Amino acid sequence: MNPRTHTSVALCLLFVSSVACGRSPIEPDPVVLSQQYVFACGRWSPEEPPAGTALVDLRIHDQTVDGRPTPEAIGAITAAGGRIAHVYNVPIVRAEMDLHRAASLVDLARGPASYAKTVTAPAVFDVDIIAILSHPLTEADLENVRALGGTIKFEYQTLPGYAARVSDRIVPAIRALAGVKSLEGDGIACLF
Repeated sequence: MNPRTHTSVALCLLFVSSVACGRSPIEPDPVVLSQQYVFACGRWSPEEPPAGTALVDLRIHDQTVDGRPTPEAIGAITAAGGRIAHVYNVPIVRAEMDLHRAASLVDLARGPASYAKTVTAPAVFDVDIIAILSHPLTEADLENVRALGGTIKFEYQTLPGYAARVSDRIVPAIRALAGVKSLEGDGIACLF
């Protein structure tokens, strides 16, 4: 194979592999901020982020039967210029996008998202969950979550269940545990 053909084949393979993986060979890496900023309740906290574009996790209002974000919410993020990086097993979508547009998607009454958080660790896909059980909470319930790699944050007694921080990849396994009646992504509530 002559050198010119070899170079053309290599460039073609680079382009095809990058498109298949969802990234163009000329796209820059997503902007990752060293401090987390949250847009909720109509404002950024602790202050407005210093960047115009960044990687954000958007908590979605609506979810599918299996607890994931709806196609309509994902479409709204894409329509706002977001490039989807990850769709969680709870109603959260990670996208790279303009932060003003991310904030415009956050509206408790009309928008698809209830809050947006900038991402400080792009390779980490941990989520906070609340699991409600069909029976009184037992140590075995908590141990099952720990055995899967989760960390228990709080034990509920009035409503039998728990709050935990888990990797997104184990959410389906937790949903399938005996006695798990419902599982939701924990979130931010605004008091108006």
